[in-house]
Amino acid sequence: MYKIAILLLTLSACSTPAIHELPAKGEHGVMAVVETPAGSAVAVRYHPVEQRFLPDSSKLDYLPFPCNWGFVPSTRIPHRPTGGFAPVELLILGQPLESGRKLEVRPVAAVVLSENGRRKVLVLATPLDTALGSLSVRDFPDLLIGYPGVKEGLELWLRQKDHNGQVEILDWKDGNFAMRFIEASLPKKNPKQNNK
Repeated sequence: MYKIAILLLTLSACSTPAIHELPAKGEHGVMAVVETPAGSAVAVRYHPVEQRFLPDSSKLDYLPFPCNWGFVPSTRIPHRPTGGFAPVELLILGQPLESGRKLEVRPVAAVVLSENGRRKVLVLATPLDTALGSLSVRDFPDLLIGYPGVKEGLELWLRQKDHNGQVEILDWKDGNFAMRFIEASLPKKNPKQNNK
């Protein structure tokens, strides 16, 4: 009986973390989890309590997602309507990727917007795996110079994605701002825990 208890404790200690608890950083970039694939007209959201991807109530029959929508695991930003926390949201430029796909990305920009009067930051990123990307973009100036229509297209889509039209684009920031925003959203380690 003792050996079985030790085996069960060992297995539980080695269990795989839930998707939303994965490390935020990979070997060379930021980790991303895809929720809604590019081209989809039905939003998909990850539900951490159920640890599943489920269709969201919002439908965009007339305006499919222009890029993959996802999040950075292990990040937490205050979510005022619920009083809880939400992860940093990502717009991933590239080939359509299935819900649940994990990949490393490079933050290239951030769009600051007001949605129903609430300030929000969305990070724009490109896959580090060039086979998954569709644009040759390393940073925000690359995007603006090489693909000027992407910024305007995303702004239009963000303004129109919610039928009520309560989205206002406030500003665009570069990849350094996006990276600082992600790092600031990581839970702070308690100094007392480090001394143990």
